[in-house]
Amino acid sequence: MKISVILEKKSRVSVDVPNGQANQLFKELATIAINGGCDTSRQLRIPDIKINQDFKQKFAEISHEVGRAISEIKPVVKEFEEKAEQIQGKKHLIMIKCESCGKVATPTMYMEDGELIHKEHNLVCMNCSSELPQFENIKYAKYTCPNCNTRAGFYVANGLNEVRCKDCDSPIDLVWHDKKKVFLSANLIEGDRE
Repeated sequence: MKISVILEKKSRVSVDVPNGQANQLFKELATIAINGGCDTSRQLRIPDIKINQDFKQKFAEISHEVGRAISEIKPVVKEFEEKAEQIQGKKHLIMIKCESCGKVATPTMYMEDGELIHKEHNLVCMNCSSELPQFENIKYAKYTCPNCNTRAGFYVANGLNEVRCKDCDSPIDLVWHDKKKVFLSANLIEGDRE
């Protein structure tokens, strides 16, 4: 039976352990974890698990490498955070159709005055993993879903004129409103004429 110890997304160790010993070890670790790991009066009884020397050596090497990698990443993360603080503009949801699979991708990107701050990107479609096209002709859009009355505001790129409701997944056609210079759902344009 396999026992795995996971530290968030940083590291993971898995060991094959005989069934009876695995169950005993699991109960001990689960009890400590449930009690918040602060029961110091309780002694952890780890069964005598035979682990080959290759595994012990490999675990030590991996632990050392993870520690070294984390210490090397910290300055890079700090530099990235400092650069992110310098970015002017605000994050906005932009919808664009993937040219490969036809699904609508919805990345959030920094924009200022209706323009992307970083025009070059290497975003990929979450559906098919193809690279998304460059964002061109970005326009503001908003809808009120005719089925569930959900409202949303976002940007569309490259002439996208059909989206899906974020709550009920109904298709919504977007129509360009020339006076307001915005894409609106058809029901908003009809209501605007009255």
